[in-house]
Amino acid sequence: MSKLPSSVFTFFFAGRVGFFLPIYILVGGFEIYCILNTNSHGELNSYGWIGGLLALVVAAPWYWIFLYAHFHLGLQNLDGYIIYEVGSSVVLNAWLIYKIPYWFGDNDFPPVVIGNDEDFVDLSLKIVSFTKVESGANEFLVHGTLNNSKVGFCIELLPEWKEQNVEGFNKAFYWGNARFKSIGTETNNFILSLAKLYNVKIDSGVNEVSEAEVVGLACNPNEVETTPSKMKFIFNSEANEDLYSEVFININMNRRILEFNEKDNKYRAPLLQSLLKQL
Repeated sequence: MSKLPSSVFTFFFAGRVGFFLPIYILVGGFEIYCILNTNSHGELNSYGWIGGLLALVVAAPWYWIFLYAHFHLGLQNLDGYIIYEVGSSVVLNAWLIYKIPYWFGDNDFPPVVIGNDEDFVDLSLKIVSFTKVESGANEFLVHGTLNNSKVGFCIELLPEWKEQNVEGFNKAFYWGNARFKSIGTETNNFILSLAKLYNVKIDSGVNEVSEAEVVGLACNPNEVETTPSKMKFIFNSEANEDLYSEVFININMNRRILEFNEKDNKYRAPLLQSLLKQL
């Protein structure tokens, strides 16, 4: 069997800088691409998988060149191959360390994503289950990990919504009702963590159910299963300022994300009081 020109292997094996640079670019690029295309809950989107697959396909011929050199050309000094294997393994392991907590960890309680706006506390939690109950209401169970504690609660959107046109908006707003429901320890942890983020002291447990008036902001919450809904929840709408509060709750079933976003700093203490048992 004829051998490839020695100059080729001089470039591959002796000129290691020229050889390893493209490999590390490919493998490192694969890792970076995957991380950049991983959403806030550790889930790699389709573009990330496609980019990673393409990177591996391009890198694969280098591997076969090494095998050919070893078995057919009798080259025993394959330092480059060994270094490649070690280097690529380090990069791959680094990526696996990043991903394993999401693949094999507690997927039902992924980290709660806190917004970047320093003036507001905005939280993004994973929707772990969706149920349409017999009454026609839509029920969403959310979980997460916040301040090293497992947190969660349930939002129930009641089925009746009244359409109302608002001047200056092409789409109608919809008024209805909803419930913030406790699921036990996880909801207590959520309220405690929220109070810490709000810098508000609390001294009682959470309500089993807290009723709220809701307005769908240029959206119909009855279509939440197929259309992302942005809503404003109003607690204790007829109470004084010590209990009256508002909060934005957005639901996106395509991403399975529920956002619990602050509307105004002045509602921090009243919102917590609305969700707590009154002593």
